[in-house]
Amino acid sequence: MATIKWIRIVFAFTILAYFDQIMSNSISYRQSEYQKLINRTIEPLPDILFKDWIPEDKIPFHERFTMLQVVDIFTVGWCSLSFLLWLCWKRKPEVLANLAAVELILIPLFAFSQWFTVIPDSLPNCLTVADIPREGYNWVWSRVSFRACGDMLWSSDVAQLIIFTRMMSYTFEKSCCIDCCKHCSSWIVYFIGTMWTMVVVVVALAARYQYSTAMFITVILTQAVATHPMVQKFGEYLFIGFENRYRDRKNSEETRGLTMVQNDEI
Repeated sequence: MATIKWIRIVFAFTILAYFDQIMSNSISYRQSEYQKLINRTIEPLPDILFKDWIPEDKIPFHERFTMLQVVDIFTVGWCSLSFLLWLCWKRKPEVLANLAAVELILIPLFAFSQWFTVIPDSLPNCLTVADIPREGYNWVWSRVSFRACGDMLWSSDVAQLIIFTRMMSYTFEKSCCIDCCKHCSSWIVYFIGTMWTMVVVVVALAARYQYSTAMFITVILTQAVATHPMVQKFGEYLFIGFENRYRDRKNSEETRGLTMVQNDEI
């Protein structure tokens, strides 16, 4: 049976976590320096969704800040639940390998694209709200950042919800504690995850956490990467042993051959 290379998994996620923190701080620092350069507060870009559907003046500032915390709680809660269910259920190694491969591709892509492009934050006075340091740059390497400014091209929360929803869906594929749900269990889980993601999107937009365009682009790109067969093979190559993958493939071929022989005899 295939097994996960846990040392590689832990190493990859540790490097990714630190890299993500450094890039988030760098993006916030760049946003702060840009504001100093133009010598005025960076105003959010116009978003029709904010102006026509969710007028910002109807939502008090303190309620918007609370909504931002709700987005974080919902995202962390769903991702933690997905990983715990994977641990407690069948622990399919290809599921975790695929998740790690997707993270290895998307996190650097999101980080570098946002670092190269200066976009005003959708949240007014983001630098003040997020308490971004204004002096020096040494904090970039050590500050633990729970919220960054300037990361407006993509929605990392929506991306993580989509990735972990697919993880839970694959975990329960054709398997459930209730016999009548085995064939549709993955679709049920995927539907629940999609509804959860939609709730987070609505709350995030109401809090002006992201621009609406960033949400749409994130959904399309994340789905494309998470379902691409080359990404799955990339994850298996990095995080599942070659001998195990070869043996499992041979066993699968032998099982398929025996099944065909039995069907012919019948």
